[in-house]
Amino acid sequence: MSVRRSRSASTPGGAAPGYDLTDPYDLVIVGAGPEGLSAGLSAGMAGLSTLVIETKRPGGNAALSTNRIENYLGFPGGVTGTRLAKLAVRQLQDVKVDLRPTVEATGIEHGGNGRYRINVSGADHVDQLTAGLVLLACGQTFQPLTTTLMRRGSPNSS
Repeated sequence: MSVRRSRSASTPGGAAPGYDLTDPYDLVIVGAGPEGLSAGLSAGMAGLSTLVIETKRPGGNAALSTNRIENYLGFPGGVTGTRLAKLAVRQLQDVKVDLRPTVEATGIEHGGNGRYRINVSGADHVDQLTAGLVLLACGQTFQPLTTTLMRRGSPNSS
């Protein structure tokens, strides 16, 4: 796996200056929620050329939450999702991780040469990325819980 640390820091709204998306990455992370951002930080600190892509904005569902996130590592008093995402983006910039919001992975396939091809849309006319590793950190979609109320005394009630 090649290690490339010569890129400029990425910007939250776009590409790292002077970096071409057609260059191969060591790692592409699909999803920029707390897990994807944390993985990107760890990979960047380890010296891997890393790209984090996200269809929306960094921070995932946590960034959309109006409630404080309690018991999050490093924030004993809690932290808002927006603040957590902003701090994580700044840390990614510090370790030269390329963050691309509005880029969507539409398919992933193994290239047979030890690398993966990631089909993308919304990436400044680039249709395919390559990486030695791909990490899926796609998060979750909240769905309301539906329940069926059972009548007391029915065979299935407790």
